[in-house]
Amino acid sequence: MRFKKWIEAVDVLAQKASNTFVKQKWNTDSILNALGLSPVKLKTINTGSFATVYQHPTDPSKVIKVTSDKADGRRLVKAQQLHSPNVVRIHQSTQLPNGSWVLIADFVAGPSMPYTSNTLAALINGKTMMDDPAAAARKIVQIGASPFREQILAKMGRDNNIERQKLAELFITLSRLEKLGIDMFDFTDNIIDVGKYYVIIDMGL
Repeated sequence: MRFKKWIEAVDVLAQKASNTFVKQKWNTDSILNALGLSPVKLKTINTGSFATVYQHPTDPSKVIKVTSDKADGRRLVKAQQLHSPNVVRIHQSTQLPNGSWVLIADFVAGPSMPYTSNTLAALINGKTMMDDPAAAARKIVQIGASPFREQILAKMGRDNNIERQKLAELFITLSRLEKLGIDMFDFTDNIIDVGKYYVIIDMGL
């Protein structure tokens, strides 16, 4: 992760936070039609400024995500190339006439990861703010290789081999995403802790 890009992304996030968003209202019949599903009443699982997640009408292991954040939809679909357990699996995708994405994805259960975007960026970039995710993955699993990262994990009560391995796997995935042209900067609430892995469920800015 390049520090300059991180700073630019923080500016974008700050601008978004300063705006007043109106939660999206979707025509569920048009969503189901776009997916080739029969019209039914959809149950809302979660809703936000850009997206709404519905329970899949016939498969409880899946959800329907509708998002007006075109970058999020495009990136999630592109990231499927990695076949990574760190990226939510997308089973079907399409776009509505207005460009919004409609995605059928795995239902990912668990709490948000315990790190804020700033904390995870510090774990990736290291003390010098010069490391990339691949370097972070190598260093975080080696005890003594990065006292700065170890101090962060220790303060959070998470300095153990299992957590180090989970983070290393996530960092490798972030490195692979960067090679696909997908740079992530907003991690808060977009990564779920499913126990064995951290799973990215949203790639918007």
